Amino acid sequence: MSCPRTRFIRESIDAATRLIDLAETGEVGVEDEGCAVLSGVLRDCAFTIKKRAELEREINRSLGTWEYKPGEVRTNETNTQAPDRGRAS
Repeated sequence: MSCPRTRFIRESIDAATRLIDLAETGEVGVEDEGCAVLSGVLRDCAFTIKKRAELEREINRSLGTWEYKPGEVRTNETNTQAPDRGRAS
């Protein structure tokens, strides 16, 4: 059974990656300043989401609550202290 927390984090990373791709697609041949601004906002938000989701993934891995997929590389197994959940910058 899939862990809801793990699934949520994975889907957040996937969504952020899709937003980054969309922002890049939106920049191709942009002649409209408004669309260029929208593309930049989309990209900024996507990177913020992705960075936070990756932090949460590392925290869950450190706590041993991350549900690994078969063949997924395991990280932080020797780290016994979870990263700080402070504001992701």
